[in-house]
Amino acid sequence: VTMFRSTNPAPTVVATPVGQPVVDAWLRGHGLAGPSRPGLRDQLRRVASVLRRGGRRSPSIAWGFLDLVGQPGLDRPPRYLRELAATGGYDIADHAWALSATGSYRTQKILVPLFAPGAPVPEFIVKLARHASVNPRLLVELDGLHLLATFGPTIAERVPAIRFAGTCAGLLVVGESALDGGTFRAPAMQRHPLAADAVAWL
Repeated sequence: VTMFRSTNPAPTVVATPVGQPVVDAWLRGHGLAGPSRPGLRDQLRRVASVLRRGGRRSPSIAWGFLDLVGQPGLDRPPRYLRELAATGGYDIADHAWALSATGSYRTQKILVPLFAPGAPVPEFIVKLARHASVNPRLLVELDGLHLLATFGPTIAERVPAIRFAGTCAGLLVVGESALDGGTFRAPAMQRHPLAADAVAWL
């Protein structure tokens, strides 16, 4: 598993099993990953620059690897996710996965995309509360999506559907169907018909 941690420019923690370029590409395409790991030459240049200034290397970015050789099965989604997904009737044992935690606020959810074997986009997006005190915030989303599912296909097909939910270690976990999309800050999204529909409906 590749581990990345950065505190500059924004706190970011990302974990992905090694050898899953599709997962890495999706994370980067959606702003959920840190910067590319620098090559050896770039790393040496940075160290030399710091030494010339007589300073110390900044600890704001760190990379690491968790060796799973000889431990089969540990590259699968975590057991608690497999068990929660099973309560909804889903077997995710062979799904590719990653973990992305951006930002430093408790209210910012941790995201775990789950990719069906060979799929370029996730089948599920799992959202985890960072702290038990913010479980109610994620519960509002859970209840809201359950309510929207009762509004008929015109609305239900345009919002994520709840696939499974539960708690682990006192933290709320919600698994949703994954929908493709983008940020509303992007000009293209401002002109997207779904955005216009949402504004009209509100």
